[in-house]
This record gives sequence, C-alpha cells and structure tokens, in this order.
Amino acid sequence: MTFLRRLTAELDSQILAISLMTLVIMLGSSVISPVLPLLAQEFGVSYAGAGILVSAFAVGRIPFDFIGGHS
Repeated sequence: MTFLRRLTAELDSQILAISLMTLVIMLGSSVISPVLPLLAQEFGVSYAGAGILVSAFAVGRIPFDFIGGHS
C-alpha cells in the first residue's frame, strides 16, 4: 500500500480522476465484447453490424480524445 501511495503522491488529483474514468469506460467496452455475438444473434443483427457498433464507439471517441488531450 505504501508503494501505491508513493506512486500516486506526485500525481495531480485530476489526472487520477481522468485515469479512473478512462479505466471504467474501457472495462465497460471490454466486458461487452465477448458476449456481443450472442447479443447480435438474440436481436437479429448480423455480426458485421455488431462489429460496426463497437468500431463506431471507438471512432466517435477519437475526436474527443484529441480535444480532451489538448492543453
């Protein structure tokens, strides 16, 4: 625990908050990906349509990553 405190002591609290939010978003995307083919089959969507959905999320994030990362 002291190693983690030393590691994060120099980081700004805003950087930690942004990092945690990014972690939660990425975990949310990662959790749904393995079951996406089952959901596509259940709702009658093609596998290509399900893949486009995941890709659209990633492509939609790109402009906001650049805007948010600009300082």
